[in-house]
Amino acid sequence: MTLMSLHHAAGLLVCPVCRQPLTLVDGQGGYCSHGHQFDAARSGYLNLSRQAQPANADTRAMVAARRRFLATGAYDPVVDQLVPHTTGPVLLEAGAGPAFYLSACVAAADDRRGLALDLSTAAAQVAARAHPRIAAVVADIWSTWPVADQTIDSLLCLFAPRNLSEFNRVLRPGGRVLIVVPNPGHWASLRRQFGLLDIPPAKADQLVAQAPATWELVERCPIQFGFSASAEQVADLIAMGPNAFHSSPQPATAAEVEVDLSLLVWQQPA
Repeated sequence: MTLMSLHHAAGLLVCPVCRQPLTLVDGQGGYCSHGHQFDAARSGYLNLSRQAQPANADTRAMVAARRRFLATGAYDPVVDQLVPHTTGPVLLEAGAGPAFYLSACVAAADDRRGLALDLSTAAAQVAARAHPRIAAVVADIWSTWPVADQTIDSLLCLFAPRNLSEFNRVLRPGGRVLIVVPNPGHWASLRRQFGLLDIPPAKADQLVAQAPATWELVERCPIQFGFSASAEQVADLIAMGPNAFHSSPQPATAAEVEVDLSLLVWQQPA
């Protein structure tokens, strides 16, 4: 795929040093009027994090496991629920990983473009090639983003950190925030069998309570389904997320997998 994606972030990015708008050049990088310059990686992403990558960033192996698993189609029902709730031409995914979900949402309309934010350079390398209308940027989700105020129509966050103040800042009037969180029943059998990380109860309720007062909760959709996973799929499920850092290695086996998620959709007043 020809790497011509950075220009799709035109008007969206600001300098992480001085907050001036960034001028972007495909294949080269970006610069601001104050002379700060940021080179694009050979694979096409732009690193605006200004820090060494932390130990908890997704590794190349984790990103590869996620790509293999998502390519099986097992999580396509999540995409099917997500896409119809997106709106507008400018989309951003926070903690985008390989930009699997963002790609599907951008592809749903010809006038859409996407911005994939992730702290992992391994993830950004893949996201930069995920769709020709997606620009990938390395940035710390917990810090102030290198994204201009009120520029995003739909902001996606699936299984990733949620910086609600930054969500609110970059969202356009009338824009939407779409967050997918796991419920206690998610992967329940796998978690028992392999000693995976627990899921706090009432996670969705807590998020609703923490949301900015200006947001209107317009949808709260359960996403519940199951599938028969091969041993390879189970191994990739465990290896593609935080469990890769915490669970003890043990042989994966075929298993039935329960998916139990909540899709929360908020609208910013116009």
